[in-house]
Amino acid sequence: MSSGVLFVAFDSVTDQGNTLRYTELAKISANLVKRHLGLPVGIVTDKPIAGFDEQIIVEKPAADNRHVLLKDVHESYNWYNDYRRQLYNLTPFDRTLLLDADYFLQTNQYLKCFEFDAPFQLIKTVYDPTNRKSFDKYISLPNRAIPQYWATAMYWNRNAATHFEYANMIAENYQYYSRVFGFTDKQYRNDMVFSIVAHMLPTYAMPWRMWMTSSDSKLIDANRSGLKFNYNNSVIRINTDVHVLSKDIMHENNLEILHQWSIADD
Repeated sequence: MSSGVLFVAFDSVTDQGNTLRYTELAKISANLVKRHLGLPVGIVTDKPIAGFDEQIIVEKPAADNRHVLLKDVHESYNWYNDYRRQLYNLTPFDRTLLLDADYFLQTNQYLKCFEFDAPFQLIKTVYDPTNRKSFDKYISLPNRAIPQYWATAMYWNRNAATHFEYANMIAENYQYYSRVFGFTDKQYRNDMVFSIVAHMLPTYAMPWRMWMTSSDSKLIDANRSGLKFNYNNSVIRINTDVHVLSKDIMHENNLEILHQWSIADD
């Protein structure tokens, strides 16, 4: 059976003319996957991108409008977020780990998903390394009826077809489910869809916390000691897997820092 890691990435241009280069982030993350997991890497995108073992070229999905803070300026952009639910039929692998492009691996812990090989696995617990407990309010969906899972990291094998069928059904009736579980339908979110899937069908929570930095944590350095962030006049170094929410990491200077870090010899 083939095993591999998959990214979904579509670039977008803000109303101020700045390009959010998600495909460049995916390249950086692919380098880290190859280093720490030693697995082939594929990408789902709308144009050919070098640096991947597999390329799945698709049309851009429908977009939601989203706002972002770049260099202290509020900008809006098209957020192409609705493709995860189609990946069961798109992945070239029998066993697939999906990661967000801005989730940077610095360990090999995700190999455990392949070793366990339960049909469908998701992240359930997140951790704010700044100790500000920024994400505690997301323990459950807004009506507190069911736990919230995170689609930032997802694992599945060929026995997970029903999970994706449910995801498609929920997405196609997103407004209805938003009212049932109390979240807004203004933006489509994979976290909401797959949290409901996890409530409906057997789903295994990955047995570790996902470290995640909030949007005000700005990258200032990257080297063999990890990623260094500035937040609220404080500094933190992170040397484990971390999901970075700040879109400032797509600034040209930061992309170069991250690229050099991702290809540097240990």
